[in-house]
Amino acid sequence: MKQSLEARLGQSLKMTPQLQQSIRLLQLSLPELLLEIQEVMDENPLLEDAPEYVEADQKDDPDGDEETRQEDLADSSAGSAELDLDTMRTESEQPNEDRDWEEAFGTPVSTSSAPSDGSGMYFDSRSSTPESLTDHLQWQARMTRLSERDSLIIEAVIQSIDDAGYLRASRSEIAAMLPELDELELDEIEFAINMVQSFDPPGVAARGLGDRLRILIESLVEVKNGRDHALSIVTEYLEEVGSRDFTTIKRGLGLSQAELDEALTVLGQVDPRIDYSMGSYDVRYVSPDVVVKKIQGVWRVELNSTVSRKLYVNSDYERLSKKSASTDEGKYLGEKLQSARWFIKGLQGRYDTLLKVARSIVVRQQEFLERGEIGMKPMVLNDVAEELGMHESTISRATSNKYMLTPAGVFELKSFFTSSISGSDGDAVSSTVIRSLIKKLIEAEPDSKPISDNNIAKELSDKGFNVARRTVAKYRDSMNIPSSSKRKSLLI
Repeated sequence: MKQSLEARLGQSLKMTPQLQQSIRLLQLSLPELLLEIQEVMDENPLLEDAPEYVEADQKDDPDGDEETRQEDLADSSAGSAELDLDTMRTESEQPNEDRDWEEAFGTPVSTSSAPSDGSGMYFDSRSSTPESLTDHLQWQARMTRLSERDSLIIEAVIQSIDDAGYLRASRSEIAAMLPELDELELDEIEFAINMVQSFDPPGVAARGLGDRLRILIESLVEVKNGRDHALSIVTEYLEEVGSRDFTTIKRGLGLSQAELDEALTVLGQVDPRIDYSMGSYDVRYVSPDVVVKKIQGVWRVELNSTVSRKLYVNSDYERLSKKSASTDEGKYLGEKLQSARWFIKGLQGRYDTLLKVARSIVVRQQEFLERGEIGMKPMVLNDVAEELGMHESTISRATSNKYMLTPAGVFELKSFFTSSISGSDGDAVSSTVIRSLIKKLIEAEPDSKPISDNNIAKELSDKGFNVARRTVAKYRDSMNIPSSSKRKSLLI
């Protein structure tokens, strides 16, 4: 497909639903989120930070009338149902949107963002290497329970994906990349491709623009009207969409104008461009999104109140929009009010989801917090996803470039997810534990005779861990530790 067509489609398909905005807010890193919040506030006069007097009242009168404080907050947050119908969603649309929200995030909707108080400041952290799309896909593959055979095939698929997220190799070409696998069937490769297509970001591993649009449209499971026609359009009339030749599309598919409009509305809900910006900057100072403390023997997780910005709807503008709903000014304010509500709900959704995920991680990784790396437990995305009733891609977005402050230091949330190694007793052991043991063995080696990967594997086997030599080499490389021969040459 020509790049010019993709550019035209990218420019024309802008009508994304509010849920898509919420998903985007979840994916943003903290610096990107704070910039986004400021830009939205500059553009929308109805949004404002939490009133200072509310916070002062809470501090000065912690035992005061909570009901009164909640009423004050309700007055300045979204919630009115008295606006002109032209500026509001219908009651039937709202439950559908709320169900979509809960299915995506596993959390009830909220129209005012008031995350719980925590504490925290900016902390020095080691620089992180910018994460590429390949890195992100490989991490998701590692965090998925797969056989070794499927892992090798999926790795070959990932290596065949270009920077734009398209799969640029055929099934036979991918098979040629895996000569070590006996009797490799094309169906196995197709399974691997479908698996990668389920990863984040949506639409990755598509074979072309039409295929990506098909994947994105099929993911709109709640959409009924126009979905089938939209699929037919991207399959048979993609060029005509790019050139906006809707007459040919109508005639070719035998559509009425209403059916065409429905199909184009569905098309407008997907964006074929993959905007992968995770880790696109060098982090030298990071502010943790969440703070973990041990209070009276119990680990507690709170949002970092220093950076969890609270937004409300300006009550004066809200009242003005009600009084002048039929005027141009009122309609403008009504549109801004609806936009403000959605942004506040999206922001609250990020806070709620992040807090739920962080709490789940802390419950599962308490031994790490107590003992360090040796206490890390195996944990994959699906473990948390199933517990919280969310999709694995939501957990992936909620943990990438989000940081947790613990008594042991600042950690990226995704670093708590690790693959497993089988022990001699049948119990699974985190790969982080294996890396820690490898590092300790190397640190204890004689200067004159560095320990080889093969001998490290034997040592681990003696300790009850079944780790192959090539796995040892892979883990050693991931820690930027040279091979034994290179370590020895450095001493000569």
